[in-house]
Amino acid sequence: MSDSIPTGDETKNARPDSNQSSSTLRIDGGSVAWLQVFASWLLFMNSWGLTSTFGVFQTYYSNTLIPSSSPSAISWIGSLQAFLTMFAGVFAGILLDIGFLKHVMAIGSCLEVFGMLMTSLSTKYYQLLFAQGACVGIGSGMLLLTSLANLSLYFERKRMIAAGIAATGSASTGVFAPIMLKRLIENIGFKWSVRAYTLVILTTQAVAFIVLKPRRSSKKSGQLLDLQYFKEPIYVSFILGFTFMMAANYVPYFFIEDYAIALGVRPTISFYLVSIMNAASVFGRVLPSICAYRYGSLNTLIVSTILSAVTLYCFRAVQTFTTLIVIAIAYCFASGGILFLPPIIMANLTKDPADYGTKIGMGYSIAAFGGLAGNPIAGSTLNKISLVGLSTVEVQKYYEGVWIVSGTAMVLGVIAQIVMRVSWVGWKSRARI
Repeated sequence: MSDSIPTGDETKNARPDSNQSSSTLRIDGGSVAWLQVFASWLLFMNSWGLTSTFGVFQTYYSNTLIPSSSPSAISWIGSLQAFLTMFAGVFAGILLDIGFLKHVMAIGSCLEVFGMLMTSLSTKYYQLLFAQGACVGIGSGMLLLTSLANLSLYFERKRMIAAGIAATGSASTGVFAPIMLKRLIENIGFKWSVRAYTLVILTTQAVAFIVLKPRRSSKKSGQLLDLQYFKEPIYVSFILGFTFMMAANYVPYFFIEDYAIALGVRPTISFYLVSIMNAASVFGRVLPSICAYRYGSLNTLIVSTILSAVTLYCFRAVQTFTTLIVIAIAYCFASGGILFLPPIIMANLTKDPADYGTKIGMGYSIAAFGGLAGNPIAGSTLNKISLVGLSTVEVQKYYEGVWIVSGTAMVLGVIAQIVMRVSWVGWKSRARI
């Protein structure tokens, strides 16, 4: 089964929003198409990339800004941000179908910038929850899905490679942003550090807005909801698996810095962990895109999810900082495909490209609940106690529940994906899907 749609006559229906004829825009190549990859890279940088940096905020909030709040309560801020980043996609997908992508980008950028500015002024838990969790989350969600959805209309055969390159944008943010924020907080304080980061977001979003050239998939109007999709067992099993994967995916990013400090790592060193993880995930996005191109996107995702589950359980055995770095790198390398492969698989499940926005929006809105609940559930296994003086074994025991919860959620995601594959092509082990 092919990994690429639209094909054949379907590509003839794709047309740009501008007055330019679709025939002048090449599929799988040309300067316009590759500029869309660059624009999507910037959009990923300011959507999922922003979410992947929350570990730095989690540690700062726990130790300095709102130390009276529990780790589980603080993780709700980042979880709400991740949830709305995905959930808002249902509306973004519909607006993409009817040709309002740039309007969505403009509103999303304004919300994200406003939310970050309000975060810089926040001193209370509820203020952070609304500013960073809600406002930034909605803004990010209005940017995310539109980037990959637009790529799917410019690329067929090279779609997975283009998506993999674009997805490295989020990892790039995760590399430089934690280091930048940490250094700035030490020198100019939290408020101005967040404002400086906001300026980076505003500048890069302006570039993306100029470069992006939306294309409409058909003349068909978008829909908010189509319950007919839930009659498709393959679609349902995929969404179920995606939900479990999202419940587990960001747990290490949220808790690894605190875990390192509890194991005795100096805070001046531990904050590099988030950057190291995101650097590893750059390769974890590029390699799966190449593998998906050769072996199939679903096959690649199943392997990625299995390896992710194994490494999540391995966090329980960490005793030294070196071991923690090795396992963290292994996890981020393994899980790199979880964020960008699902939209591609969703495209392969969609016969009519005009339905893609609605179908992917519904899928992401459901999977968003996994991202909302996963981190707080994992964090609820931790008590608000002092870890000073605890032995390595006691720290491992204290954090054990975090890794068991996240690892088990990832295993459930694997099971659902395997069920989907069997429903799709049967027990054909060599099927390229």
